[in-house]
Amino acid sequence: MKVRLGFDNYAVRAFRWKAPELVDYAASLKIDLLLLSDLDVHESLSDAPLRETKARADAKGLMIHVGTGSICSTSMMFDPSRGTAQEQLRTTIRVAKALGSPVARCFLGRGEDRTSPGGIGIHIHNTIQTFKAVRSYAIDSGVRIALENHAGDLRAAELAALIEEAGRDFVGATMDSGNATWTLEDPLESLDTLGPHALTTGMRDSMIWESPGGPVIQ
Repeated sequence: MKVRLGFDNYAVRAFRWKAPELVDYAASLKIDLLLLSDLDVHESLSDAPLRETKARADAKGLMIHVGTGSICSTSMMFDPSRGTAQEQLRTTIRVAKALGSPVARCFLGRGEDRTSPGGIGIHIHNTIQTFKAVRSYAIDSGVRIALENHAGDLRAAELAALIEEAGRDFVGATMDSGNATWTLEDPLESLDTLGPHALTTGMRDSMIWESPGGPVIQ
């Protein structure tokens, strides 16, 4: 089976390109896939502009994956101005379906959530409840939720357990090898744990070294 190669618009965010420009750039690189990992990258979330983006990508033989940010209402990274966690996830699933994306990438939060009141457990619980609330909508849309191990929020085993409890029939992982280092995990051990759950992946070079203040990751 061919492995599709692509990039995340986050990697070139300094250009501040919108979806049409990103599609053209991805096509110029002759890659297979473009992850639009936030909803702000779209010129509009209404049907007509989304159809235009899909047609543009289809014409260039490019697959699109769709994503958003935090969908955990208790995470410090959650933005309530965009609606409830369920509303934001439903919107992402709708956009994914419109663009032909098989996944809706999202994340819980970041490492600091682990030391918040209640620890990471309360955030895991709330994320699972959000997922279960949109289960029927996701399944009917044919889009699977792909939760990322993001910025030190979840260790691989925690993410795998979350997926199992929420339901593997509609939830899987966006497996990021670089983010594994944020939780001081060996990326290969993270692969062993998350590989069976992975719906899509992200890769980058990361380094960990000792400093007088503790481990440093770049």
